[in-house]
Amino acid sequence: MEELAKAYSEGYRAAVIFVVQREDAFSFRPNDEMDPAFGKALRQAVFQGVEVQAFSCQVSPHGVMLRNALPVFLDTP
Repeated sequence: MEELAKAYSEGYRAAVIFVVQREDAFSFRPNDEMDPAFGKALRQAVFQGVEVQAFSCQVSPHGVMLRNALPVFLDTP
């Protein structure tokens, strides 16, 4: 996240894409209980201009197919 924020500050477009390996997902939010440092770093990067996108997907023996864009929630726990 820090490298993406640095790239943004240097004039590059910076984004992170989360691929949620579930078809039934309806949103994305960082798992602060599991990794609070990552949640904090993600929020800081977004504050500094990094874009965040998330997609659900279908996983099968034949591959992975992106399905739907998911809303991203970064409210603090």
